[in-house]
Order: sequence, then structure tokens, then C-alpha cells
Amino acid sequence: MEIFKVLIYEDDTDWVDGFEFNIKPKLSADNIDCRIYHRLDDSTLMQDLEWIPQLILIDHDLGTQVGTEIISQIQEDPQFRTVSIFYYSGGESIEDLKRFASSYQCSIHCYVKQGEELENAVVTKGIQSKIVL
Repeated sequence: MEIFKVLIYEDDTDWVDGFEFNIKPKLSADNIDCRIYHRLDDSTLMQDLEWIPQLILIDHDLGTQVGTEIISQIQEDPQFRTVSIFYYSGGESIEDLKRFASSYQCSIHCYVKQGEELENAVVTKGIQSKIVL
């Protein structure tokens, strides 16, 4: 079984629990073990990035900070310029997220939190990582 590591920066733990509940069975059906590592903020960012996840999900509004602060720290390390970042929000539009993320050089994809688009993108990324690994 392939391992797909996802690091999530999200202040709503209930949302993360529901997200994990929906994602894991979908990837498991493709023989992928999805490992979700959840953080509320960037307090352990440097330690978390030592194991290089295949995907990083970052909420725009983390309560005490905005997601672009985390993106700034990630993009400073060249080894993470190839790691996909899914930047999402429950309150901002995709256009706003794209505008916020436009100054960064790393690979950032923007999504809204509602609906299935973000979940489907994570499943697709997990399946693609299985092929690449």
C-alpha cells in the first residue's frame, strides 16, 4: 500500500475530522494509505516540513493568522517549491485566494471549502502521487 502524506493547517478540527472521514476511504479503495497531519497554526512548521508531505492544505483564515503567512515560510525553502499547496477558504472567493497567492513562486491551487471540489482534488492528487512514487 502506498502512503500519501497530507499536512493540513486548519483551525476547525471538526472540519478536519469530516474531511479525513471522507477522504481516507476514497484513497484506500485505490490502495493508498492517506496520512493526515493536522496543525492549528505554524508553531511547528519547520519540524513538520522535515518529513516533506506530498500535499499541504492551508486554510486562509486560521484565526490568529492568515494562510499566506505559512505559504511565505514554505516558499523560502527551495525543496518545497515542488510540493503542491491547496489554499482554500470558507469565506473568501477563489478570485480573492488567487490574488492573495499570486505573489508566491510555489505551486498553489485555490479552492473553496464548501462542496466536493477540494476533496476531489485531494483524491486526484493522491492517485497521481501513487503513479509518481
